[in-house]
Parts: sequence; C-alpha cells; structure tokens
Amino acid sequence: MNSPDHPAAAKVDSPQFLYDSGLKALKKSDLANAERYFAAAIAAREDFVAAWIQLGITWDKSNRLQEATDAFRMAVHLEPHNVDALYNLGIALSKSGHEEEALKYFSDAATKSDTPQIAKQLGLTYYNSKDYKNAAFFLLKAYIKSPKDPEIITVLATCLIQNDETTQAVLMLRNLILDNPKNHAYVEQFVNSTTKWAQKEFDPKTKSAVEIALKFSNIRHKNLSNLWGNLLLKDPEFALLKNAEGKYFEENEVNRENLFKVFKSDFLLLGLSSIQVTNAFFESIFTKIRKYFLIHWNESSSWPREALHFLMALGIQCFYNDYVYFQEPVEKEALSILSTHLRRRIQTQKSLTENDTKLLALLSCYQPLYEMDFLTAKPALPPAIKKSAQLWMRVQYLNPLAERALIPTIPSFTKIEDQTSLDVQKMYEQRPYPRWTSLGSAKTSQRLRDISENLDILVAGCGTGQEPCLYANLLPHARITAIDLSRSSIAYGMRMAEELGFRDRIRFLHGDLMKVIELGKQFDYVVSSGVLHHLKEPEKGFAAILSTLKPTGKMSIMLYSKIARDKLLNAAISYIHEKKYTSSGDDIRQFRQDILKMPTSDPRAWCAQTGDFFSLFECNDLLFHVQEHRYTFPMIGDLAARHNMRIFHVGLSPQRRKEFAQEFPKGEITDMATMNQFELNHPEAFGEMYKIYLTRSANTAPHPLDQLIEIGAV
Repeated sequence: MNSPDHPAAAKVDSPQFLYDSGLKALKKSDLANAERYFAAAIAAREDFVAAWIQLGITWDKSNRLQEATDAFRMAVHLEPHNVDALYNLGIALSKSGHEEEALKYFSDAATKSDTPQIAKQLGLTYYNSKDYKNAAFFLLKAYIKSPKDPEIITVLATCLIQNDETTQAVLMLRNLILDNPKNHAYVEQFVNSTTKWAQKEFDPKTKSAVEIALKFSNIRHKNLSNLWGNLLLKDPEFALLKNAEGKYFEENEVNRENLFKVFKSDFLLLGLSSIQVTNAFFESIFTKIRKYFLIHWNESSSWPREALHFLMALGIQCFYNDYVYFQEPVEKEALSILSTHLRRRIQTQKSLTENDTKLLALLSCYQPLYEMDFLTAKPALPPAIKKSAQLWMRVQYLNPLAERALIPTIPSFTKIEDQTSLDVQKMYEQRPYPRWTSLGSAKTSQRLRDISENLDILVAGCGTGQEPCLYANLLPHARITAIDLSRSSIAYGMRMAEELGFRDRIRFLHGDLMKVIELGKQFDYVVSSGVLHHLKEPEKGFAAILSTLKPTGKMSIMLYSKIARDKLLNAAISYIHEKKYTSSGDDIRQFRQDILKMPTSDPRAWCAQTGDFFSLFECNDLLFHVQEHRYTFPMIGDLAARHNMRIFHVGLSPQRRKEFAQEFPKGEITDMATMNQFELNHPEAFGEMYKIYLTRSANTAPHPLDQLIEIGAV
C-alpha cells in the first residue's frame, strides 16, 4: 500500500499534492503561487518540514529575508538534524549579517553531510568573518570535491595567502587561468598573488600563465617581475641569453642566429615591454646585447625582423628604468655617429625604411624618442611594422608629449616657497617617480561601490598618480583630491588617469603640502605615502595634513625605517660621499657600475637588494635624495601621541604577521615597543617603508574602509 506522502497516492488538496504544485510554481519563478501552495501544504500538515524549507526559499527569492529566516527556523525546530534546513537557515542568517549565528548552523550541517556546497558555504562564511584559517580548512574540503569551481578557488586562494601559504594559492590560480585564459578577474588575482613569489623549478604551465597575464593591458604587471625573471633564468629556451656577451656574437654566427630565434619569444618581449626588470644578472645581459647591436649598427641590414622587435621591447625597458644601464666610452662614440646618420636620413626621407626603424629602435635604447631633436614630428614608419611598433611609439614618444601639453593646465592651490621643498620639487620635475604603466581592473563589487559613496579622500603627495588611481579604481564613488609639488609628476598621473578612465574622479592640484589647509576641505581618509620624510620639518607636515581630517576620519602614512635603511644603505651612501658622486645621470650610472662589481657580501652592495636600485630615478630617490628623515616605531608612537592620535593598525605582509604571532603570541602590532623589538629581530622587514594607520585618540566610530585596511587593500 502506498504511503499517504508518496506522489502516486497524492490527492488534490493533499499536503503532498500542494507541495508538488508549489515546487512546479517555484521552478517557473511563479513566487506568488509557490507561496500559496507551500502555505496551504503547511496548513494541512504543520510538521511538513520540506514545505517549510521551500516556503523559506520562496520568501528569500521574494526579498522577504526575515520571513524566510523564520520559516527555516521552524524547519530546524521540527527536525534539528535536517541538513537542508540547517544549511538554508545559515544562508539566511549570513545574508542578514548574523555571521556568527550562521556559522553555528553551517557547522551543524557540515557535520551531518560531506557535500561540497555546505563546506563551501561554511568556508565563505568564515571568510566573511575574516577567520581565514577556518575558511581555508572548509574551502579545501569543498575544493577536493569541486576542483573546478572558480568561486571556491578564488576565495580559497585569498585565504591561503592571508595564512602565508602563497605557493598553493598561486598554483590553484595558475590552473584557473589556464582553463579560463580570457577571464580578466582570474588573471588579475593570479598576478596580484605572485608579488613576492617565484617557483623554485621551471614549470611550463606557470610560464604559459604568466604569458597569458602579460597580454592583458589593465593589470599590475609589476607584480609579475619576480616570477617572470625567475622563469626566464630557468627556462631551457633562454639558455643562450646566459651566454650573451659581445664575443659570443662575433665568434659564432650559428649561435648568433639561434639568439635571434630567442628574440621571437612572446614571453621575453612581453616581459621587457611590461615589467621593469630588477635583476642584476639580466641587467648585465641586456647591457651587453645593447652594446653589441650599437657597435655593429652598420650591419643592421642583415638583422632579421626579430631583432627590430627585440630592440623596440628593450627600448621600452630602458625607458622604464630611465636609461640606468652603464654606457662605456666606446658606446658614447658610436652613439654620436649613429645619431648623425639617423639625423641625415630623417631629414632627407619622407618615411623610414625598416632598416632605419631598426636603428631608431636601437638609439631609443639609449635615449627616448621624444628627446631626439631631429624628430620634429611622429616618425613615419613602414606600414608592415606600424602595428608592432604601437606600444614602443606610445611609450617613448606620444605619452611624454601628452604630459608636456598637460603641465600648463594643472591648477595650483599655493606656491612652493620653502627652499627644501623647492629642491625636492626640482628633483622630481627632472625625474618623475615612479614611472608606472598599469594598475588593475575598474570592475568593483556592489559593496565597494556602496562604501565609497560620499567618501572624500586626500592623497597628500600623489607623485605620478598611482595611489589616487588605485583609490579611484577600488572606490568608484569616492571623491579624490591629489596634490603634489611636481607638475611633471602630476601630468604623468593625469595622463594615466585619463587612460584608465578615472580622470573625472580625481582632482589633481599643484601646491605645498604644508599649506594644504588652504584647500578649505575636510576628508574622511587622508593618505601620505613616502612624502613626510622628505620635508624639512616632517612633523609640521603631519600636523598640516591632520588639520584636514574629519573628526571620525582615519589616515595612513608611510615613513622610512631607520633600522632597515641604516643597514641596507648607509655603507653605499658613505661610498657615494667618498667618491664625491653627484645625482647626475652619469654619476649614478658609474656608482651603480661600481656597486655591481662588488661581492654581494660587501655592505656597500646591499643597496642592490632593493628594487629601486634598478632604475635611474628610483636609485636617485633611494640614495641621492636632497632631503631624508628616518624613523623607528617608538618615534612614530611619540609623534602620534603629541598630536592626540592613536595607531590602530600597522601594515604587515602575511609572512610578517605569521612571524610576529609566533614571536609575540600575546603581542599587539599597535604596540610600538613590541614592534620595535620585532624589527630589531628582522632588520630588513620594513625595507620598503612603515605603513601606519592612525585616527584621533577618542575616535572609536567604524570607518567605511576598516575591512580594506585590515586586509591591506588600502
């Protein structure tokens, strides 16, 4: 005999019939009838758990979240071990913002079922509550059963990185973009996860993933620098590069031809065109290759087109590093002859031949196109190479001219009058810093759009605009004011903001940070990165930007570490003074040449451990700056106290957070004495700078950016 609940025995108006009718209506998204049928089924049988669950789902789809939660609670009350009831109640509570209570029901569901969906939801809930350890545990369980689920992979990777388990995260994301090579979001997350990671052994899959990423224009290519260089070093395809000395070309024509084959590599050319290379070994290789081509420029007609593509890519690389590579006297002599030859050709030809273009590309490895006085207009390139030359021409010629045109349009809110500020201004007018080329996607979540509504942000010392563009990208509704004393730097930022589509969301202004109060505006968030320590009186600058902060606002500052810079830079700076080197381009190149010849154990050579050493303008900023102050954590704590400010967070990488927790299990990263001891244990930990977050001592109000600050996104 059939059970009364069995569909075969169901009669019209029976609870089962009503329930089945509700399911059919729900499947058709007929929510009104679904609700009517499920309610009728419950009226006929109050303990009908499945009907309570489906009624809750119907209400949830109707945006009646509280009623849905009540329905799921009733289902759990009637049947405490029902996995569907527990799971759906957890979902409803999570949507309502009751994450802690949601975890209880998800955990109950997970203990009674091993379905990946429940483990996934439990992991996502832990993730939303910033418990990355438990989140990773449950998401890994879900990943084992659903290894292709993009949501599991992307959130799990974030948790693993927060837990300092970067390798596993990167490899998961690598496989994800190999399966989805056109998905920008996946590629961007992969790129951002590789910042300080490099695979120990060469892996062709990782190489393919990096090559995919390099073909995207709107990601932070800089983050791939370490991984790209490591792969290039270990890739058998590029073994010839390791032997690329001048005599190598001259003595063996077969090997020379093989080297030209290497120049066909998209991996090599994309990297040179997208990433600033910060590796002494590669600098040596590319310097020698550049010299070979220059010394043999009169043989250019025998070079294949691959040589042209390589020289354009190398020209872009040299532009990025501000022509930091050392030039021998024989090169300077050859440059003079080549320049004269090209001047004559361009003055007498309406358009360039392919061979002329090879030589122009070669010359651009020593001097940017826009500074060549014989180029009074954009060069007319042969049609066959116009497409491949677009990036080279844009980087070396069109962009700098666009920046020059922007300089007169920059409004000022004050004059620069202090002599120290004028000296610093002169330095950055000559060498805008940093020269960045890409940022990231403009796509953001609804949550970020919501929290950025009516948010006023000040970037005090915006340099070349990378930081204000980052905020414009992350917080699309925020109003951003960016100030700096260098018009050349601001013009660079304005051009990049225009390219990225942020120009109307950032107000760029020229003026003196010390007089920022003259903006007549208060801000919710004030950021000043690497600026205060270059002022004559940094504390007055701190007070100036603090005066623009709203009572409930928060701010971040980045300052040089005395401990880190004393160790890494003091010996090199003493050597600079001993040799009487100036900040001229030739002196910086000669200084770097001296350093690169020293053993790595020599304290004077430790400065080459920093990425800034590998570009002329960054090396100038690192070691030849006209004004610099250094700090310790206790000094920053005292600075905050004098201005009635409270340090509420310190930026630490996942690795450093893990080390801190191990060494100081009861310590707080906001305790400056404890942080000082931690830094003494790891004197290189803050080589890049301290990042300190502050608010007024009495302020305990939540801030829209709190969660982003916690994970290091701002």
